[in-house]
Amino acid sequence: MNPKNTEQPSGWTESKLRFWLRLAWVVAYALMLVSMLNNLPRLNTDAIAYMRVAEYWSTGNLDFAVNGYWGPLLSWLMVPFLWLGVEPLLAGKLAMLISGGVFFHGSLFLVRAVGLRLIDELIVAVVLALTIPGWMSDHMTPDLLVAGLMA
Repeated sequence: MNPKNTEQPSGWTESKLRFWLRLAWVVAYALMLVSMLNNLPRLNTDAIAYMRVAEYWSTGNLDFAVNGYWGPLLSWLMVPFLWLGVEPLLAGKLAMLISGGVFFHGSLFLVRAVGLRLIDELIVAVVLALTIPGWMSDHMTPDLLVAGLMA
């Protein structure tokens, strides 16, 4: 398959594909939100450390916030929510929701950058919409965020 081939399958106009792509976005965000809310108490061991480091950052306790083991990226994403008075657990889950969105759109950007067709982008969007919610609700980790930023 030629990656620069922009010819769409017959019967699929570009506007119809874009509609389905936007619908995949809405479904992805809805599934991520529902997954986040249904799995609030589900934590991995790293989640406690990231939430604690975020609390250190939010209070300005740099002696404990800066350490050689836990990266600050995910904790920094939690800090604005902590400043607004959100509980650390919900702040962490909201940070993972943002991470899921960054990964979703970063992956689609990568598909476009490679030069694949719009139908291929739609297929990737549907696969991501079905897989990201499970991953982001199982683990509180910066992996999803970093992968999305690297795409």
